[in-house]
Amino acid sequence: MALWAKQVTIGTTATRIDDPETAQNMVVLLCNRSDASIFVGGAGVTTSTGFELTPGDTLTIRGSGRQWSHSDGIYGVSTAGGKRIDRMQVSS
Repeated sequence: MALWAKQVTIGTTATRIDDPETAQNMVVLLCNRSDASIFVGGAGVTTSTGFELTPGDTLTIRGSGRQWSHSDGIYGVSTAGGKRIDRMQVSS
């Protein structure tokens, strides 16, 4: 089992949150540690199309038993720069 933890700074353009070097059966736990909403989705995520995490919210994403490609990543965006999301990523 491998474990990665990271604090990612989110701004007004889509920023990659997960680690692109993931293995099968990945689980990603995200926690919004900022004072503003962060919107989560694919590479084209916007504040209009993303899944909203308000300050303090958490989100768990479980992989489907296959390796994610670089284009399958988890991205975040906010209405302002300098927002923080914490990531804990586990794979087997």
